[in-house]
Amino acid sequence: MNRLIVLFSLAAASPLAAQTESQKACQEGDTNGCVRWAREIAAGFTTSADPGRGSAILLATCDKGAPAACTELGDWHRLGQFVAPDVGRAVALYRRACDAGDPGGCDMLSRAHETGEGVARDISRAVVTGERACQLGAGRACLRTGARLERGEEVFTDEPRAARLYQRGCEIGEPNSCVRLGRMYEEGRGVPWSEDRAIAYYRRACEIGNAAACKIPLYVRKGNPERTPFPD
Repeated sequence: MNRLIVLFSLAAASPLAAQTESQKACQEGDTNGCVRWAREIAAGFTTSADPGRGSAILLATCDKGAPAACTELGDWHRLGQFVAPDVGRAVALYRRACDAGDPGGCDMLSRAHETGEGVARDISRAVVTGERACQLGAGRACLRTGARLERGEEVFTDEPRAARLYQRGCEIGEPNSCVRLGRMYEEGRGVPWSEDRAIAYYRRACEIGNAAACKIPLYVRKGNPERTPFPD
């Protein structure tokens, strides 16, 4: 059966006299609306809780080609929220979401490879998938994967690669990535030494939410990077 028909069938089964805004958005083709509607139904925000119907809406939306719905359903299975816990099922949904270009799905798949939760532990795969998540827009993946490469944690140290990840993370609003990239410019690790660039990245971190970074430019000293406080 066509998955769009399934969604409309699920909508028709609603006991509510009036549709919620999320339900309307879903029926109009807004996949984020479908995700919100599924949560409302599963949690019982507008009627009695119906987790089975909520998960069916997510699966139908995922099958329509909306990877964010696959990631959301993966989270439900990983956490045992609204459905029985099933980490293997969660990983399969994250992989499906990642293959379709969802940054959250790639980020969670990378984490699974890091921890070995629901899949064989594989740090190389974790790094590659984390890089994909970063490029797609998952700022936390930029920071986590960059830090692993910078420190050489279970991988060969690769500071230029780490710097590229931090730069991407900073571009998409991950403040700690800006701080780490500033530090690398200040010390000339993985990037050409540049006090001006270091200060610019520290200031950017300050602007987008890292309050501790606001004071760092005051302590930058040419040739003395050890004087710079470095908040992790």
